[in-house]
Amino acid sequence: MKVFRIIISVVLVIVIGVVAYVGLFTGDAFKYLPAFQKGQESEIKGNTVIFLGSSITNGYGSYNISFADYLTSMYKVNSVKEAVNGTTLVDSGEDSYISRLKKLDTNMDVQMVICQLSTNDAKNKSPLGEVGNTYSIEDFDTSTVAGAIEYIICYCEDTWGCPVGFYTSFKYDSPEYEQMREILLQVELKWSMPLLDLWENEDVNAHNKKTHMLDDVHPTLLCYKDDITPLMYEFIKESTK
Repeated sequence: MKVFRIIISVVLVIVIGVVAYVGLFTGDAFKYLPAFQKGQESEIKGNTVIFLGSSITNGYGSYNISFADYLTSMYKVNSVKEAVNGTTLVDSGEDSYISRLKKLDTNMDVQMVICQLSTNDAKNKSPLGEVGNTYSIEDFDTSTVAGAIEYIICYCEDTWGCPVGFYTSFKYDSPEYEQMREILLQVELKWSMPLLDLWENEDVNAHNKKTHMLDDVHPTLLCYKDDITPLMYEFIKESTK
């Protein structure tokens, strides 16, 4: 009898969980799921792209669905979504960008790595550091934003021999993030790095905040589908020619 009660309890928990999960997608949100999107003509079909980041890359405001999932569903990209909410560029623990990057299969055939300029570094006021005058990976201070960015670029180029690009958040009220973006612009020049600068994209920053954003930094499903995914597609296409 005790075993029977345990089984019933487990089944009820599963049923309640499924109902709650499905309930998230009632109404208009359901039709925005990647699986319900039509396939698009794709010049990057079959490309393996590593997406390294935190909550924006993961899809914190959209049921853990982001542009990476839409790119897979709509454009047949082999997306490797290495994203953990709340993590940082600066190497501050096993969940930070660099620590997770090093755990990925070095033998993958990778066409591009795209890294998020994390808002968590701005929130945590991570040390900014300075862009160096060297290209040697051992010279970069990964405890700083600048050093971590350059280390990631150097590591990916050495490991997979592919383009390494960064993308920024949409514009929001954060002097710290603006400073990080200025560093990224310096890195762009030094490394001839592909950059998707959403911060300065007037079109996407003019979108309806009520329908396209959960808060100041986290996009909704609609935003990922209509705003970011098409830009990411073009970004990858142009960067991998």
